[in-house]
Amino acid sequence: TTHLAGLLKPPFMHSDKGRTRLSIQDLLPSIFPQTGACLLNRLDYLTSGILMVALTEKGRSVYKQAQEEGRVDKFYLALVQGELVEPVIVKKGLYTAKRKKVKVLDKEIEDFLRFTWIYPLRFFPARNQTLVKVRILKGQRHQIRAHLSSLGHPIVGDPLYGPPVARPDARMYLHHYKISMPGFQAYKLPDWKALTCLDSMVIDNL
Repeated sequence: TTHLAGLLKPPFMHSDKGRTRLSIQDLLPSIFPQTGACLLNRLDYLTSGILMVALTEKGRSVYKQAQEEGRVDKFYLALVQGELVEPVIVKKGLYTAKRKKVKVLDKEIEDFLRFTWIYPLRFFPARNQTLVKVRILKGQRHQIRAHLSSLGHPIVGDPLYGPPVARPDARMYLHHYKISMPGFQAYKLPDWKALTCLDSMVIDNL
């Protein structure tokens, strides 16, 4: 029996049920009929990429246990403002309660499940932007967006943590491209023009 599945969420779509617009959660009964499928992770409205789905109660339990043990690796690609030269691990805590915008705290935390690992892949001088790979384990709301912004490298197109966005339909360049855990892996690169500048060796190592 298959217990887990991965879905590709496009940008400009909610993961959870919303009041007006169609969400991935709304579509689960038609995509996975007679399974009681439920989402295991969430992506922001503007973020694209892989959503994990439990098709059975066992799948839900296996995922939850693996995540608590730090065995669920989530990898993202992001295009950020400015030049990021060296890899960095952000260990600062987040205050997420009762606010639209998450606050990055000054104090570092010891829980490695909440760390954000950031690896620069390619700098684009003409645009003053850097393509980065990001790894998290057990993410919090807006964790990647807030942590990158706290470094002075907000994600391109992020209306909340970056400079004002000219158009309301502007894309935010954050994509969850890979998830890996014992017994399951899903992988899908975004359709970004920036990726065409990377050679096959870099792509293969993502």
